[in-house]
Amino acid sequence: MTYKPLIQQLFSLPDTPAGYDEETISAAEQRLGIKLPGVLRDYYSTLGRHEALNTAFNRLLPPEKLYLSDSGMLVFYTENQEVVIWGIDHEDFGKPDPAVYGSYDADREEWLLDADTMEQFLWSMAYVQAAMGGLEHLAFAEGLEESIMQQLEKEWTEVKGITHQYYRFFLHNNTAIVLVPTNDKGAPLCAYLATNDKKLFRELQQSIPLAWDNSL
Repeated sequence: MTYKPLIQQLFSLPDTPAGYDEETISAAEQRLGIKLPGVLRDYYSTLGRHEALNTAFNRLLPPEKLYLSDSGMLVFYTENQEVVIWGIDHEDFGKPDPAVYGSYDADREEWLLDADTMEQFLWSMAYVQAAMGGLEHLAFAEGLEESIMQQLEKEWTEVKGITHQYYRFFLHNNTAIVLVPTNDKGAPLCAYLATNDKKLFRELQQSIPLAWDNSL
């Protein structure tokens, strides 16, 4: 899968798999009475046990905690305060790379499309995790004027089309990330800068003229 090497590089992960064993994944499938989509199954078996990647901010549910909602959604990911949950529609269980939907209401009556494919969702969520606590060096800033956005668009690589949520992802040589949440009109709200490289972290803070807060 094309996204996994990018995630491994950003998080400085080793090439050796650090996932759940076949017995654990199969036990979850038997308990639920379904076969996990191929992309999700592969993710569990290769990257599923990396804490920084999967639990730094939001949370990938371990196989033994996967569950079916009342409406038949397979829930596999939760927001850090469990206000939002993400799942796969029961009609898509047979697809290897299904769409992912999010439920944002307390009654779980409405599910909104968050990513067209499972791969895109896992990719986008990895970037959120990286910027919100998954990488060693983190900073936060507000007051993103148009000139800052233009700088990011010119000097960084923007990854588009991997989520329907209001995020913009900017990568620096795939070793640092700036996450820019936006409102529903696309206006930037703030910025999160993150990397595992201390020297690069200082250089990037100096290169982007914002009042960075390093106390995260």
